[in-house]
Amino acid sequence: MYKLLRALAVLMIALLPAAAQAQRTVRITNGEWPPYLSASLPEQGVLSHIVTLAFKQQGLAVEYGFFPWARAIMLAKVGEWDGSAAWARSPERERDFYFSDALVVSETVLYHLKSHPLAWSTVGDLAHYRIGVSRGYFYGAPFEAAMRDGTIQAENVTLDEMNLRKILGGRIDAFPVDRRVAEDLLRRHFSAADAALLTFHPKPLYIQTVHLMLSRAHPANGALMEQFNKGLKSLRESGQLDALLRQ
Repeated sequence: MYKLLRALAVLMIALLPAAAQAQRTVRITNGEWPPYLSASLPEQGVLSHIVTLAFKQQGLAVEYGFFPWARAIMLAKVGEWDGSAAWARSPERERDFYFSDALVVSETVLYHLKSHPLAWSTVGDLAHYRIGVSRGYFYGAPFEAAMRDGTIQAENVTLDEMNLRKILGGRIDAFPVDRRVAEDLLRRHFSAADAALLTFHPKPLYIQTVHLMLSRAHPANGALMEQFNKGLKSLRESGQLDALLRQ
């Protein structure tokens, strides 16, 4: 009997860390970027859903908080929240965060009127067009450099939706935007007739991967990120990740 009780005690001690971990909730900040992230969407958007499922594979729950983007990254950076989704990699951010494997490939394309096609092969060719951009977005190093040196005179607004309407109104010729984001905006905020007037150039302006970040303010987040990547790999190999993005 003594040996049996001792064996049970050892087993219970061995299981304690796993049980405690299973009860942990990972706290992630988000910003509004539908259809990828949004407080008003089912599962808080497709990328939030992917993050939730990847952690769930490892027995962890997720809590999301939605903030303006600058506050979302700051709350994660200082460790008030565990991390933030979803961000492109940069050397500056890697000083403060662990980065996950890629959640999705974001493809930025140039939307324009079907009746006014674009002809371009290099960023310099876009100097001939009136371009709209949205405040706070990064459009790739060549495009950003062309804006800084004045090669491209870009009009800046706060919302992607406004730039699509400016194309329809003839106020700009083109607007760079993530293809899935534009499709979602056209489906939710524009009539079918207006959406049918728009298309995008097949040549991407900028392609980037998007990632979950976990704060380096918590050293244990390095191991947590390894767990997340295992869950994400499982979703990818099962085909579930691609199925979610197709939806």
